[in-house]
Amino acid sequence: MRRSRLPLTWRRGLGRLAARQHGLFTRAQARAAGCSDSALYRLVKAGEAERVFPGVFRFTAAPCSWKQRARAATLYAGERAWLSHRSAAYTLGMIQQQPGVIEIISERDLRSQPGLKVR
Repeated sequence: MRRSRLPLTWRRGLGRLAARQHGLFTRAQARAAGCSDSALYRLVKAGEAERVFPGVFRFTAAPCSWKQRARAATLYAGERAWLSHRSAAYTLGMIQQQPGVIEIISERDLRSQPGLKVR
């Protein structure tokens, strides 16, 4: 008999991690939790997760928000990445208008993505 669901312990661990990150997780974090690339593919195909940026996914049950997209941008860019310009100003309460594009600074050489400006 073929199982259509991932083991509960695996899902529970990844769910706890994602809950601390606005419903987000990276491919590396999923692998560390015991998720293979094929299992991640099945999550996406089943509509339980979706790709936000390369290597960054969100559980579709988590509500979308600006903070979630900002966190996804920093997960995409890696450990040494920070919000910058209007995105940082909005997060710090220096401006009231939510930026349409997330802006980050990263030490890595990354390409900007739709809705994300890498500086």
